[in-house]
Amino acid sequence: MALDRQVAEFYREKIEKKAFFVPGVGLEALRAGADAAFNDKEFVTDIAFSEDRLVSFGTVVTGAPRYLVKPEFAAFAGFVQAVTEAEVPSLRVRIFRPTLTDEVLPVVLYFHGGGFVLHNIASHDALTRQISKEWNAVVISAEYRLCPENKYPAYLQDAWALLCWVSENAGGLNIDPSRIILSGDSAGATICAAVSKLAAMVESCDCPMIYAQVLFYGEYGAVMPEQSESMKEFGGGDYVLPREMVDYFKELTVPKDLSGEDPFFYPGRRLSGKSACLQGRCGTDESTCDLDLRALSGMPRTIVVSAECDPLRDDGEAFAAALRAAGADVTDIRAPGAMHGFLLYWHKFDFARKIIKEIGQLLKAADC
Repeated sequence: MALDRQVAEFYREKIEKKAFFVPGVGLEALRAGADAAFNDKEFVTDIAFSEDRLVSFGTVVTGAPRYLVKPEFAAFAGFVQAVTEAEVPSLRVRIFRPTLTDEVLPVVLYFHGGGFVLHNIASHDALTRQISKEWNAVVISAEYRLCPENKYPAYLQDAWALLCWVSENAGGLNIDPSRIILSGDSAGATICAAVSKLAAMVESCDCPMIYAQVLFYGEYGAVMPEQSESMKEFGGGDYVLPREMVDYFKELTVPKDLSGEDPFFYPGRRLSGKSACLQGRCGTDESTCDLDLRALSGMPRTIVVSAECDPLRDDGEAFAAALRAAGADVTDIRAPGAMHGFLLYWHKFDFARKIIKEIGQLLKAADC
């Protein structure tokens, strides 16, 4: 399979030198390089309105009794409460509005990529502006806490707190609380999937409603690296995101006491155990059903975007297949000849602009 012509030319020097990741360079240097390459000054897309805001939450106690775990997921109650009962004092966000009219619009909560350790709202400024214009939606770009200073599940707690805040303050934001869309690239996509899974496992009329999620080349654990053909083919250093970088970021993200049973770190990994079916809820006559199917079946409509030459491709496409098998509404899009991270270069790659526009059309068609 050949790289897209624009991609091959853009990365020509790095491809020749296998210079996508330099082991031992250190996190500080990686962050400095990322900030220099991606910021809100090099490329600015005009938007009708933008605002930086520090959203204050205080002590967010969103666990029981307000958000109860559904009975079939009782074994994972502790994990759910670890996310929904947290102190998240504040979160910096950047809000974009595509029009200055009083029209009540959908809202996109956008979570940036960067392996949970890099990037911020400035790095994704141009992208989130473009999404706001193409999807005709208010976009709220979140600057969640990064690892390793704040290891998992801090970023998930931030994302859940923001979702709850947006849902509760829809009137003041002039957005439609019935059309909340989660979106993110790479690590941000993983965050979205985890938040949607959490919402599917919670039983409460107060739980925020997620209308849809748009996931760009995330890591979900549906196929682990050792079993992934795309990781074997594209993770050797000739392409963006070599396996060595994936492993390095994971070391910075995973706390030592993380349980392999955690249902949110890898939102596409199978939940262990069986649970008694509730009549009319599983669509099966079996006396037991897999917990992961129960969780995935509660996911919102989902668009999963993968890149053909991305080590994470197989994982993303397996996650889409798992959602579909569980009965979720899924559209999967593969970007031919693309490497991981292509979305940040939407203004350089024709196919990336086309995909953003296509997704806007899909979301609009779903509203009809």
